[in-house]
Amino acid sequence: TLKEIQSPVEKDVLLNSLVMGEIAADQLDKAENHIRQISDLQKKAGVLDILVLKYVRQLEVEKAEEILKSQTLHPEDQLTLSVRLISGYLKKDNLVQARMIAGHVFEVSDGANPKQIDRVTIALAALGRGPEAATILQNAMAQPRRDERKILEALMLTIPALCWSDQLDQAVSMLDIFS
Repeated sequence: TLKEIQSPVEKDVLLNSLVMGEIAADQLDKAENHIRQISDLQKKAGVLDILVLKYVRQLEVEKAEEILKSQTLHPEDQLTLSVRLISGYLKKDNLVQARMIAGHVFEVSDGANPKQIDRVTIALAALGRGPEAATILQNAMAQPRRDERKILEALMLTIPALCWSDQLDQAVSMLDIFS
């Protein structure tokens, strides 16, 4: 059926479904091949996020990074997925690789942009700069117009990053941000 579909939009819908099923069935090599065929970069980023997360949870972060490097994505999606790699490398206790990726993510991100708060705070945590991450989150919470969901999401991703990077005292202090 896939070979017979001429419309790129329809083909992407079928490929998206195939990839989701293959990831669920642990047929990750097949999923990788089908992801490469998806033409819509946003759809590709969505399923790639799930595949990368699956590899990171299995502590196969190197494989996730290899796949991520082989894909063409929008720069924002590339950075979002890089955060998954940072967390995976921290969890594997590979601080060198986590810090290398975190340095790049932090360098091209804007700490004042509320939409980038999660990747900035996680990058700071990986770089051993937990107090700066806490300050960014506290400042975000102090804003009258704030996206509490986005801040909470950043907090829930940053606390484990702080723990994995041996900054437990900073992780504990972040628990008070929402109180």
